[in-house]
Amino acid sequence: MDAYRCPGCHAYAGPAVADGGPAVCPVCRLPLEGPEIAELRSLDAELGAVEARRAVLHQRRAALVGQLRARQYAAAGGGRVPLPDAPPRSAQNVLLSLGGVLVVVAGLVFTLVSWGSLGIGGRGAVLTALTALVLTAPLALRRRGLDATAETASAVGLALVLLDAYAARAAGIAGLAHTDAAAYWAAVTALSSAAAAAYARATRSRLVPYAALLLLQCPALLVAASLRLDTTGFAYALLAAAVADAAVAQALRMPAARTAAFAVTAAAVLLAAPAASAATTLPSALRAATPLALAAALSLTAARSLTAAGPLTAARSLTSAASLTDAPSGPQRAWASARPLAAAGPPAAARSLAAARAGQQRAWAAAVLGGLALVGAVGALPWAVLGDGWRVAGVAGAAGAVGFAALAGMTPVPVVGPVRRVQDPLRGGVFAAGAAVLALGTADVLPDLAHALVRMRSGGHVPVVAAVLAALLAGAAERFGRQRAPLLCGAALAAAGAVVTAPPAAGWPYAASLAVAGTAALGAGLWLLRRPAADALPQACALLAPAAVALAWSLTHDAAALTVWAAAAALAACLTAAGRHAVPAAAFTVCALGYEAARAGAAAGLAPHLAAFAVLGVGIATVPVAARLRGRVGLAVEHSGYALGAVALAATAAHPDALSAALGVAGAGAAGTAVRADRRTRGAVAAGVLLAASSWVRLGLAGVTAPEPYTVSVSAVLLAVGYLRRRRDPALGSWPAYGSGLAFSLLPSLVAAWAGTHGLRPLLLGLTALAVTLLGARHRLRAPLLTGGAVLLADAARELAPSVAHTVGRLPHWVAVAGAGLLLLYVGATYERRLRTAQRLRTTFHTLT
Repeated sequence: MDAYRCPGCHAYAGPAVADGGPAVCPVCRLPLEGPEIAELRSLDAELGAVEARRAVLHQRRAALVGQLRARQYAAAGGGRVPLPDAPPRSAQNVLLSLGGVLVVVAGLVFTLVSWGSLGIGGRGAVLTALTALVLTAPLALRRRGLDATAETASAVGLALVLLDAYAARAAGIAGLAHTDAAAYWAAVTALSSAAAAAYARATRSRLVPYAALLLLQCPALLVAASLRLDTTGFAYALLAAAVADAAVAQALRMPAARTAAFAVTAAAVLLAAPAASAATTLPSALRAATPLALAAALSLTAARSLTAAGPLTAARSLTSAASLTDAPSGPQRAWASARPLAAAGPPAAARSLAAARAGQQRAWAAAVLGGLALVGAVGALPWAVLGDGWRVAGVAGAAGAVGFAALAGMTPVPVVGPVRRVQDPLRGGVFAAGAAVLALGTADVLPDLAHALVRMRSGGHVPVVAAVLAALLAGAAERFGRQRAPLLCGAALAAAGAVVTAPPAAGWPYAASLAVAGTAALGAGLWLLRRPAADALPQACALLAPAAVALAWSLTHDAAALTVWAAAAALAACLTAAGRHAVPAAAFTVCALGYEAARAGAAAGLAPHLAAFAVLGVGIATVPVAARLRGRVGLAVEHSGYALGAVALAATAAHPDALSAALGVAGAGAAGTAVRADRRTRGAVAAGVLLAASSWVRLGLAGVTAPEPYTVSVSAVLLAVGYLRRRRDPALGSWPAYGSGLAFSLLPSLVAAWAGTHGLRPLLLGLTALAVTLLGARHRLRAPLLTGGAVLLADAARELAPSVAHTVGRLPHWVAVAGAGLLLLYVGATYERRLRTAQRLRTTFHTLT
C-alpha cells in the first residue's frame, strides 16, 4: 500500500480506495476513485521514473566533467595534484550547513508522508517535535560558527510555527475550527510576531526580525476584517500597525521598522482621504478627519525624532564634547560642523554622516506625509460644510494655515553669505505639503480666474484662494532670501488677482471694479517711485498685473478708456522721468498717448481715417522729445513714434485723399528729424520719399498718367541732395551724387517715349538729354555725361527707327550682308589707329569724376 499524492493539490492522500484509502482527498476534497485515478497513478509512476533517470544522467555528466578538469590541472602542473583552495573551517561550514538542511528536509518529508496514517495526537506530536528541533538547532549552530545554517533553520522554524497554527485549526483542536478565521489569525500573527522578536534576540538572528516585523502588520488589519469595519476602520487599523512599527523602531533602532511605519501611515492616509472628501455633514467630517489627524501626529512625531537624531548624532560622533560646548545648538550648525570632519576623517565618520543624511531624507518624507495628512484633516471640515463653489477655497485656506504655521518656526535664509543647505526637515516638509495642496487648489481656480478677468464676473472663492496664495508666497519670500525675487513676483501677481476679482465677486458695478483695479495699479506705481532701492522685478509685477486688467476692462467704454489710458500714460511718464524701467515706460507712454488720441477721435465721431491724423500728430510730436532725451530712452520714444506713424498711414490707406495728406504731414515730420546731425541723411531721404509719395497719390487722384510729374520732384530733391553732398565732400564721385536723380528722371521718360506714338516728349527728352550731356562734358562728370549720352542715343534711335526700318525693308537682302562685310574690312585695315583712338578716349574718360 504505497502512499501517493493527490493529483489535484499534491497532498499525500494515502493508499488507494481498493486498499482501504480515502474516497476523497482530505485537503481539497477531490474524488480519488474511478478509472481516471488508475491512469493518473500510472502516469505519475512513469514521470517519477523519468525524473529519477534524469537525475542519474546529470550526476554522471558532472562526474565526467570533473575527470576532464582533473586531467587539465594535471597537465598544467606537470602531473602534480593541485592543492585544495578551501580552508578546513570553510569546508566544515559547508558540510554542516548541507547536513542541517538535509535533516530538516528529511523531517518534513517524514511528517508529510506519514501524515495521513497518524492521528491527531500523532500529528501534533510530530509537528511539535519537528518545530522544537528546528527552533533549537540555531543555538548549537551558532556555537559552531554556522551562521548561515542557523539563519536558514530559524526561518524554517518560524514557518513551521505558522504551519502548526494552521494544522491546529484544521484539525479542530480545542474547538479552533469554529472560531472566526480573521480573529484567529490576528491572534496567531500577533503572538508569532512577539515570539519571533524574542527568539531573534535569543538566537542573534538577522533574518527573523524582518519576519517578525512583517507579521506585526497583520493583526490590526485582521481584527478590522473580523469586525467588518468600513474604510475609516481600516484606516484606524493601519494607524495601529504604524504605531506598533514606530514603537519597534524606537526600541530596537531598526530602520526597516521606520520604513514600515511610514508606508503603513501613507496607506492609512490614502484610505482616510476619500472618506473625508465624501463627508457631507460636520459629524461625518469630524469622524473622517480623525484618522488623518492621528496620521499627521504620528508622522510629525517621527519626523521630529528623526530631525533630532539625524545630524546631531553625526556631529556628536565626529566632534568632541568640548568643541560642541561653544558651538550654537541646532541641526544646521551640527550638520555644518560634521560635514567637513566626515569628509576628512576615517571611514567610520563618513558612514556616520551618510547615516545622518539618510535620517534627514526620512525626516523630510515623514514631514511631507504628516503635512498632507494635516491639511486633509483641517480641510475636511470646510469641505463638508461649504458649498460646491467654496470647497476649494476652504481647502486652500487650510493649506495656507498649515504652511504659515510651518513658516513661523523656520530659520530665515540670508540673501548673501554662505548657503545654509539644511533647513529644518519638520517645518520644511510641512510647508512643502501645504504649498503643494495650495498649488493644486490654485490650478483648479485658474479657469474661474480667467473667466473673471474676461467677463468681470467672479465667484467669491477666486479672490480668497488668490489672497491665501499671495500671503503664503510673501511669507516664504521673507524666509527664503535667495529665492526672494521670484517668490515676491508670484505674491504680487496673486495679490493683484485677489484685488481685481474681489469687486466682481462682491457684485460691485463696472465703475467701482474698474476704479479698484486702477487704484491698485496707481498704488503700485507710487510704491515703485518711492522705493527705488527695492527689488525692481516684484515691483514691476505688482504694477503690470492690475494695470493690464484696468486697461483691458476700460476698452468697452469711451470715458473709461480716456481716463484710464491717460492716467497710465501719466504714470509711465513719471516712471520715465524717475529712471524706473525708463525704456519700456517711455515706449508705453508714447503708445498710450497714441491710443488716447485715436480713442478721443472715435469718441468725437470721427471716421478712423480721420482719427488717424490725431495719432500721426502724436507720432510727429515725439520727434523733438526724442531729440531732447537722447540715449536709450530717446530711441524708445523715437521708434514708438515711428510705429504710431506707420499705424496712422495704414489707417488712411483706403482713402487716397487722407493718405496723401497723411504722407505730406509725415514727410514734414521726417524733415524735422533731418535737423538732427545724426539723423540728417536718413531724415532727408525719408522726407523725400514721403513727400514724393504724397504728391504721387495726389497726381493719381487727378488722373495724371505722364511719368514726368511723378519723377521731376523726386529727381530735383535727389539732385539737390547730391549737390550738397559734393560740396561737403569734394572727393565724392558723380555717380553716388547724381546717378540716382538723373536715372529717376530720364529713364521713365525714355520708356514713355518709346511706348508713345506721337507728341513732343521725344523732342523734349532729346533736348534735356543733350543739355545733361553738355553739362557733364563741361564739368567733366561721368554720371551726367554717360546718362545723358545714353538717353540721347536711345531717343535718337527711337526717332530714326521707323525710317531705317522702312528703308532697310525696301533694299535687297544682300545689301545688309555686304555692308557688314565692308565695315569689318574697314575696321580691320584701320585697327591700329582705332585702337590708339580708343585708348585716348579711355584715358580721357578716366579723368572724369
